[in-house]
Amino acid sequence: MNDTKETSATQQPAAAGPRPDLFARAYAAFEPLPRAGKWIAVAVAIYAAFLVFQLVVLPLTDEFNGRADRAAELLSSAAKRAEELPDDIVDRAVAFGPNSVPGREGTEKERFSNAVAAIMKKHGVADSYGFDARPQALGGDVLPRVAGQLGGKMSRTVAELKFSSSPDTVGKIIADIDSSPFVDAITDVRLTYKDRRVTAILSIERWGVTPAGGGA
Repeated sequence: MNDTKETSATQQPAAAGPRPDLFARAYAAFEPLPRAGKWIAVAVAIYAAFLVFQLVVLPLTDEFNGRADRAAELLSSAAKRAEELPDDIVDRAVAFGPNSVPGREGTEKERFSNAVAAIMKKHGVADSYGFDARPQALGGDVLPRVAGQLGGKMSRTVAELKFSSSPDTVGKIIADIDSSPFVDAITDVRLTYKDRRVTAILSIERWGVTPAGGGA
């Protein structure tokens, strides 16, 4: 009985011993080879490394270099165009950011409300804000060429957004609304502070084009 226990005890560490790693096994296979076999193995390894370099590394390097060259050309071209712009145009672009052609009023109104909903959800006030939007006509002298090319006249959606939260969250929401590409303007901001919470009422706008004849 005791002999059987001692035998199993001596066999257990050998079964649980760590296996040699890949490099050790490769070296163990390489070491017994004759000199000619070793030279052949080294030559095969060098050739395999060369193939990997030629078929994988070089094409990837060429692709990344091509992307870098194209990006450098675009940046150089943009910088050259920027240098040719009048100073007042550059100042307006820096102040107001990029511009885009307004879309159809119905589409812009939907994007407008969806953008506000996404911002409120992001800051955890999706279920506790008011959003009252209404269309408002603009005179025919407002961007007539742009609106005419799109087959209508300019209009805008004016909304009153009301919500309450911590001062930090209110500041972040206002910043996100101001930077949203789907909000054209914040025309009024009213803030009330009570019991460590801020109630904000914002007047915001989104402009669009109403097709001639009132169609969608």
